[in-house]
Amino acid sequence: MLDRWNRRMYALICKNEQAILTATDPQKEVQKYESLVSKIGEASNPQYQDEYKNFWQMKRAHLGNSFDQAYFSALDLSKTIPALRSLCQTLYRFPRLRGDQALQFSFATKLRHMLNRQLPIYDDRVASFYLFQPPSTKLPLRQRVNAFIVFHNFLIHEYKRVLSSGVLAKPIAAFKQHFKQQFNDPPAHTDVKIIDWLIYGFVRLADKGKIAW
Repeated sequence: MLDRWNRRMYALICKNEQAILTATDPQKEVQKYESLVSKIGEASNPQYQDEYKNFWQMKRAHLGNSFDQAYFSALDLSKTIPALRSLCQTLYRFPRLRGDQALQFSFATKLRHMLNRQLPIYDDRVASFYLFQPPSTKLPLRQRVNAFIVFHNFLIHEYKRVLSSGVLAKPIAAFKQHFKQQFNDPPAHTDVKIIDWLIYGFVRLADKGKIAW
């Protein structure tokens, strides 16, 4: 069933390719991503951190300075990429500004993606696209992390399958052509990140009722 759903959704991305590209902001999204990747060595710089948090929409989570310090300390190309489970557990230790603790799985995947751009990103729109139901917040942390990691492993294998099969080859090529002026030389964007943009854009338009079904 999921395989049939995925085939249909990929076909809809291809059908709505132009609308997705048009709705993606060249400067605020594509060019800003290229810039953040190229300047990742400045992760300890407050200005870089501010731009990073704006781009990945971290500010609305009210994470606090202790979280930020641990997070950007891990965003270091000179270090081994932290394992997803240990990164989630480390970041969970730091309460949000409201005083509670929260599993920041999405931000953990974004950090690892910035260090290895062949890794997929998890967020609510990706979950929605693949019909993934996030685990209940009432479950123990370990069970919740397990469920998210299983889904993230699915994304790794699914994106590889998508690329090897060529099912999104046309919109990926169109993305590169459409935004070639925003790309660095060499581009920071991998095909994995472009798949992420296509899914993100598709769900964003679908939520607004602007997808041709």
